Amino acid sequence: MKKLFLKILSARRKHFILFIFDVLCFFAVTFFYYLIARHAANSMPVDDSLAFLVNAVTQLVLMSLFRVLSGNYANVWRYPNVRAYFFLVISDAAASVLSIFVIRIANYAYTGMYNGLWQAATIGSLVCLAALMARFTYSLIYVGMTRKRVGDIEKRPVAIVGAGSLGSSLASELKNSPNSVYNPVFFIDNDRGKIGNRVSSLPVYDFDHARSLIKKLDVQEVIIAIANKSRDELYELYNLYSALDCKVRVFDSIIGGDRMDQNKIRDFSIEDLLSREPVDFEAGKEYYRGKTVLVTGGGGSIGSEICRQVAKCGPEKLIIFDIYENNAYDIQQVLCEF
Repeated sequence: MKKLFLKILSARRKHFILFIFDVLCFFAVTFFYYLIARHAANSMPVDDSLAFLVNAVTQLVLMSLFRVLSGNYANVWRYPNVRAYFFLVISDAAASVLSIFVIRIANYAYTGMYNGLWQAATIGSLVCLAALMARFTYSLIYVGMTRKRVGDIEKRPVAIVGAGSLGSSLASELKNSPNSVYNPVFFIDNDRGKIGNRVSSLPVYDFDHARSLIKKLDVQEVIIAIANKSRDELYELYNLYSALDCKVRVFDSIIGGDRMDQNKIRDFSIEDLLSREPVDFEAGKEYYRGKTVLVTGGGGSIGSEICRQVAKCGPEKLIIFDIYENNAYDIQQVLCEF
């Protein structure tokens, strides 16, 4: 219980420090605006300094409340998060507008009092900008420190097929994760709106241009990161990049946290390459048991997997036929371990 309490306290301490930083930013911006407003013509009478303070405190309370309610201090700001940045802007804007209405309603009986319309708009905008800059800076510093920690790790250059949201997420994780062994160098995509531009700071090329770069940059692995992939598309992409002597892998999804889940970047399976539903070898186990089975093309990606599945069924003899002797030998050595 004590360890749990200390853990919660440690997490809350970071949120409290961020809250104090935001309050100090608010006071700094407010003081700066006050100094300018005092000397600006028709901006704020000197004798309304108390009203200025009341307006500022009202705005500070509402902005802090809205940030807490919007979950601003529950976010982990070391990771870029467009949704979190958006809600920060929205909450600050709503709090600033509400503070104007609250002050005007409170001062309804005294129309000559300073209402602080421009004060709320200017201070709210500058405070929001300062908060965004602080969080952007923190995120960049964290990424820089992470890259520095992994600077000595030798990473393999890799090309990513698919410059969409899935590919962009993969590229960011591979570049920033301390456990990543990959260094993404470019995207390959057939979208003309993306070709020639950059996604996640990486250039996007079509297949014809990428084919020469793969050899030039010694890219030995290609990762396919395309959402909702059909088996036919995967089979075509596998053949396309395998012909370039590249190891082709598949990326299914992204796992949040401090590291990339390497199991999500996986090799092609027999299910990926078949253009139909896979055969249930368990159901036909008795059919192959004790028989002589010939597998043509047994050294290929699909044939080798068929050999493995048939071998598990206990045939009397398994004959592997392939035009390439080395491929047939390799699968034979694997089956000898069964």
